[in-house]
Amino acid sequence: MSQEWRLKAACRDVDPELPFASDGTVAQDRFIREYCRVCPVRGECLEFALVDDEVGVYGGLTHRQRGLV
Repeated sequence: MSQEWRLKAACRDVDPELPFASDGTVAQDRFIREYCRVCPVRGECLEFALVDDEVGVYGGLTHRQRGLV
């Protein structure tokens, strides 16, 4: 799967550690509100996480929310 969608992600220029804070933290909630909700590639991001079992916030969902824990 191509990852060119990352170039269009709303979070492309933020601290890369933010989406990987402990699941359910205020930092993750803020990240989802500020970046994921307005992201033009949210669907591609979520698909990437579901296919590759990624941990962290992808497509506006934490790994727990995606049922991967």
